[in-house]
Amino acid sequence: MTTAERRSTTRTTTSRTWKTYTRTNSARSTGVEWEEDDGGLPTGQLAVAGVAIGIVALLGGVLVLSIGGGGGGEVGAAGSAHYHGTIQMNVLGDRVDFTQDQYQLQDDRFHFEGDGRWHAHATGVTLGYGMESLGIGVTDSSVRFQGTNYTEADGYAISVTVNGDTVSPGYTLQDGDTVRIAVEES
Repeated sequence: MTTAERRSTTRTTTSRTWKTYTRTNSARSTGVEWEEDDGGLPTGQLAVAGVAIGIVALLGGVLVLSIGGGGGGEVGAAGSAHYHGTIQMNVLGDRVDFTQDQYQLQDDRFHFEGDGRWHAHATGVTLGYGMESLGIGVTDSSVRFQGTNYTEADGYAISVTVNGDTVSPGYTLQDGDTVRIAVEES
């Protein structure tokens, strides 16, 4: 078919360009062709990507709250409670001295007050929240201390216990709890 024999109109939708043509020869047939339009964004793929990003963001938020990432989560207001316990933390054989100034009164809801015991001044303080308020990150498989991240994947054994029982950083501290955190070479 020659150019003179064909009249065409073009209509563009979001993802395709449609060409409708009519032949002018004796058969007078009509047909439709389509071509991919490289200039537009495919809305179906954008919607899927948007939903995927939303799900990842939601799961990330849930993970941070479940490990007590220091954001407060369900931690009550400062002054809503007052209870104490002890923490012993050893990193590669060196005991962390929580009587040092850097650990004293750093947060209104969890801190040390010079007597070697931790003090919680709010309801719902988790182990993860308390440690993060001291600048120490704790997960089920890692400890971040003084700028170094010790992970099980890198060959370190991580142990987090309260009163002798293994706990996650989401554990809510109770009056009299004895916390032990250990980082050792595997």
